[in-house]
Amino acid sequence: MSNLQNLPAEILCAIFAYTWAVDALRSLCLVSRKLFGIAQPLLYQAVFLDLTDLTVSSLRPLSLLARTAISCRFLAARIRRIVIHLAFDGDLIDHPRSLIGVRSAGLQSRAYQSRTVTPITSSRISQDLDKDDRCSKIIASASLLFVNTSNLENLTIPTSFCSLKWLTTLRSMPVDVNNKPSPSPLEGLRLLHLVDTNGGRMNGTKLSLTDIMPLLSLPQLDKIHVDNCCGHIPGISSYLLPERAPPGTFNFSEISFRNSCVDAISIHTLIAACKSLQYFDYFACASPFNQFNPRELRSALNYQQSSLKRLNVSFYNNLEVSANVQIWRDMSYGSFLGFSNLEALDVDQVFSDVLPDLPPSLKTFGLRNCYAPVYHTISYLAQKVDLGAIPLLKEVYLSTDVLAPGKMLELPSRGATDVLFYEACNCLENLFAGTDVSLSFESDLLAHMVHDYSFAFEFDRSGQFWPLIYLK
Repeated sequence: MSNLQNLPAEILCAIFAYTWAVDALRSLCLVSRKLFGIAQPLLYQAVFLDLTDLTVSSLRPLSLLARTAISCRFLAARIRRIVIHLAFDGDLIDHPRSLIGVRSAGLQSRAYQSRTVTPITSSRISQDLDKDDRCSKIIASASLLFVNTSNLENLTIPTSFCSLKWLTTLRSMPVDVNNKPSPSPLEGLRLLHLVDTNGGRMNGTKLSLTDIMPLLSLPQLDKIHVDNCCGHIPGISSYLLPERAPPGTFNFSEISFRNSCVDAISIHTLIAACKSLQYFDYFACASPFNQFNPRELRSALNYQQSSLKRLNVSFYNNLEVSANVQIWRDMSYGSFLGFSNLEALDVDQVFSDVLPDLPPSLKTFGLRNCYAPVYHTISYLAQKVDLGAIPLLKEVYLSTDVLAPGKMLELPSRGATDVLFYEACNCLENLFAGTDVSLSFESDLLAHMVHDYSFAFEFDRSGQFWPLIYLK
């Protein structure tokens, strides 16, 4: 260790920067003053707060971090990423407001002397901490942290309709005690990840694109991730209309929706409003609400033909609840030849039974939720590779539909074995023999198929399925 401490501080800082283990950094802080001065700031670069219970002290870590940010501006300036994970279902209860300084005059005055945000007052924090909405309590507690964190770039936070008001307030340009403009606490954000705590429940408080619209115009925002979002709720005017976001409004290079349901007007407007969209990920939820379909998405993506690099979309969870299931199954994306920079394409098999025209720039291709045999599709893709139509393709990925055990590999419903499984996999892999393309399957595919066959056997009333048998 004495040799380690003899190294220049710049080299030690570069070495410690690769150490993400919190315990290791804490241990380094205890070695010597020199290592303490190097390792301590690294502890605050990424902050993860996991609120996993309903105890009185559930917000205490967040409160203590806010106190540190207020008392030590140097450490507050080192914070680049904050992830607040709400890992329980229910409301925060009996939170002692004194923990975050609402009743502590000294801490409160120091917080607002350092950066006064007019709409955020101690009385408002107190009111929100008394609310039943758990997310309002979290963001009210986090507000003291945010207003003292000047270099925040990455934020993951649970949200609800009520708590969005807090974030919108923080997004607005605040003023200091002399009524002069000062930077917004969120203006440096490059990645914003919003997680609706309703978890996909269909009710009037479900997060919508219109609700988060004020946050989309943050000046440095480059990536927006939203979980459990609803683009349009029947009976509520929630459409993201073109006049609210004209083309070129947003600087996003990446948009991601998980467990979401977005209408065609909103998704078309959002994609068209991006200056240069490179990555688009979308996973639909099982929702009866108005959901855009593959053809509508393909039309919207025309605005980003020259910039789009990755497209990862799955409508699988929405298929069975769609009012027009059969119409959806007849839809396809059409040709992707016009996407000159598209490198990765990952879509559901149900919309790619007829393989779309793929651009020469494609490097990775994936078929999700395969409910039918894929041999002819993969064979056709291998022919395209041999003809040089897709010269950069390096990887093809397949995953199966849990409701169609063995169908992807053409295994029998009765009498399927691990030997037949391996033979089918090898047959598909041999299609790319002599090329640089590697065919991969979802991890633990055999174990998943064993489970799917067993599930089908247990709940199949007609006796069509038998369990998969191990012979090796």
